[in-house]
Amino acid sequence: MKNLLDYIGYHKKWHGTVQNWRKPVQFSVNELLIKYIFDTINIKRGNFVEFGAWDGIRNANTRTLFLNGWRGLYIESDETRYKELINNFEKEERIYISNTFIDDKNQLLDDIIGGTINDRIDFMSIDIDGLDVEIFKSINKFLPLVVCIEGGQILEPYHRLVTKEISAKNVQQSLNEMKIIFERKGYTLLCSYQDSFFIKNKFANQFKINDDIFNLYIEGLIAFPRIPYIKRLLEDSKLQNRIIDYIIKDIDKSEFERLVNNGNATDKSLWVDENYNHIRNKLFELKILRESYPYDKYNEALWKKISIN
Repeated sequence: MKNLLDYIGYHKKWHGTVQNWRKPVQFSVNELLIKYIFDTINIKRGNFVEFGAWDGIRNANTRTLFLNGWRGLYIESDETRYKELINNFEKEERIYISNTFIDDKNQLLDDIIGGTINDRIDFMSIDIDGLDVEIFKSINKFLPLVVCIEGGQILEPYHRLVTKEISAKNVQQSLNEMKIIFERKGYTLLCSYQDSFFIKNKFANQFKINDDIFNLYIEGLIAFPRIPYIKRLLEDSKLQNRIIDYIIKDIDKSEFERLVNNGNATDKSLWVDENYNHIRNKLFELKILRESYPYDKYNEALWKKISIN
């Protein structure tokens, strides 16, 4: 069975020429993966919610679902983007649009869904660049079958919960903390890179699932190696990710710091492209080294063994 992350579509900025074997996509890098998941559980048409929808087309995880006849709710708090949503969908009977700022206390996602689509939710996409997990935790009534949520790549996979103030800086939470939160609501982690995919437990046995958080995290970095971007977010919040530090420990530090602090998107893309083999090799090294410590859940013995300086 294929690695689920093989279904991620081609992204020029982070995949460059070394991962140009990935299929080009029309709207979102996740659209092929989403199609595979729903084909596997045999759901051809259903209901979706996209939170942080922009215009409902550009980079929209649900665009192909809409084109295939799904009903949906788009939520966008930004006024300019909301107007684009209206222009694109105001005549669509299958689409509800909300210009609401959702939080985890007053404006609840359950209330918005109940007042609009008010039906079972098969797919939910949450991408608000920060408090994504906190929003998910507030859902109780309309828990979807499948969730795509941004997060799980910035922090080390077993990092403890961070505060809302830090999470809101697009740091989100660690992959293990996300897994724990979702498990409490009856979900299984399918895969993770920039985004993490969770599915209701009753469907999980239809997929080959790697339940090793460390290896899932490593696979996500190999599939979507945003190393300069990740490093910048970590430095802005005065945080450390030893996996990222292990990747960059043998490269020119001054040049990399210049790239992280002052490089533009093109510079960062070129760096990833040029250093992809190095990135992948260092991540494979870590996987092999960790095999010597199978019961070291939080990897403390691993980090005592190796140097990241």
